[in-house]
Amino acid sequence: MEKPSSEKIAQFAKVVEFCLKTCNLDGDPDLRAKFLPHLLYSILNKLHDDEKLVLIEIDALLQITSVCSNLLEEISQSGAVEAKMPNGDISETSSNSSPKKVANVNAVVTDAIEKDISEILEQELMESCVNECLLLLASVCRVYVARRTAMRFPLLIDVCKLTSQFLDYPLYCFLLDHQDDEEVPGWLVDVLKVIDADSWIQEMSSSQQTMDTTDLSARTAVLDLVLSIYTKCASVLSQHEAIRGRMAECQAAVIESEDNPTTVLLKPLLFSTQLNKLERDGFFENCGYAVWHGLGLPWCTYEHARMSRLMAILHSRKPNEPSSDMENIIVSALTSSDPVCLYIISSVKLVCFLFVLRTSYLLPSLSLSIGYQ
Repeated sequence: MEKPSSEKIAQFAKVVEFCLKTCNLDGDPDLRAKFLPHLLYSILNKLHDDEKLVLIEIDALLQITSVCSNLLEEISQSGAVEAKMPNGDISETSSNSSPKKVANVNAVVTDAIEKDISEILEQELMESCVNECLLLLASVCRVYVARRTAMRFPLLIDVCKLTSQFLDYPLYCFLLDHQDDEEVPGWLVDVLKVIDADSWIQEMSSSQQTMDTTDLSARTAVLDLVLSIYTKCASVLSQHEAIRGRMAECQAAVIESEDNPTTVLLKPLLFSTQLNKLERDGFFENCGYAVWHGLGLPWCTYEHARMSRLMAILHSRKPNEPSSDMENIIVSALTSSDPVCLYIISSVKLVCFLFVLRTSYLLPSLSLSIGYQ
């Protein structure tokens, strides 16, 4: 394989950045709707190669991921791609209509259908961009896990941020085909290997620092992304379930009605069976233990703010549950008869952190049912 030219990649990134800043992207709606997504797809498609990620200089990779982020930001300004159905009222014409009126109506119908087809193609293109980004994320995670070095950390963080940007880009569907397969997708498997909750607990439980500080930041950042994916998917799936129940109750009324309403919903990255598998495997609980231990370690101080926020999200990720595994971890530690006072002190420290978060803008609605004397 010919070694990629880091210099050419960096120059290409500069050219694209220059064009984004100087070109009038508002002059033609197709620029943001079609051409920029095509460019974004082409870049992402060429990036998710483990060997390339190792051979290309890190600065060039950071420049090109920054370009992807800026492209997505520009695409988002065009507005979300809406899923629409042709308006049935337009096609209803009287048999006594004049040929001119019929021709005009047919033209309107044709334009509406062409617009719908165009929007569907635009959404499919953006879905392809999302898939390419997930493949890039998986590739970057594999490269990082192969050698957990500080040099590979910045790219991991940038790609996590890019993935988070894609999470905020709305993609729509009319009806979600729920999958029974509980196996998590391949990209998520690679992402979870960065966190490696089991080894993380062991590292945090050690009396001495055995983990590099950069690796700790990598694990917390990736866990932050996974929790963001989980909570957003859970929220979207709950909306789908609510709509399904409503449709089942009103099915007869809808059939008898002249107007058939069309419900447009967001598309999730993961399905309920896959989210449930993460819960059953104890992934979040193990991460909670690791984060909890880290809050009591002096060498983790620089990550305490993020850890406190992660613990709060872990606690509140299932709002309908009467309690959480995170709450159980905290209560167990606070009521422990372990004579090691340092562990209890770290527990009290955590309560202080959560109290600060409770009274801050980060988590105004956080509540923990913890009693202590």
